[in-house]
Amino acid sequence: MSSAERKVRAARTTAFTCGAMSLVAMATGVLVLAGGDAVAEQAPFGRAGSVAAVVIAMAALVFAMIVLGLAARAGRGLRQVAVAVTFLALAGLGVVAIGLLAGAPGAGFLLALAWVLAVPVPLQITRTPSEQIRRTS
Repeated sequence: MSSAERKVRAARTTAFTCGAMSLVAMATGVLVLAGGDAVAEQAPFGRAGSVAAVVIAMAALVFAMIVLGLAARAGRGLRQVAVAVTFLALAGLGVVAIGLLAGAPGAGFLLALAWVLAVPVPLQITRTPSEQIRRTS
């Protein structure tokens, strides 16, 4: 295995690890938003809307992690859709996190950490080289 192959594999492993840590932080954020009345009052979209935004971000991140696992074999269109959907969902998560930082800093910091940890997954999808199938005649 060449040095370049090891570097690509290490970057993918790092992205998967960051994605898994982000999912754990988002799941904890959902529990805090769903359980605490004081935190839910501070949520920018209300309790239901903020929980929905975080759950959508979690689903988009799981989808992106699956695409990352298939990235070399996945088509360019699928990779572009995964990156776009993930960044849109993370924008909603960012709004919730920033909105909570003012009123409930503990939950806001947790979701902001989840947001930062989720970013390497779509970035790594864009950096993964396509698998070139060579045909011999």
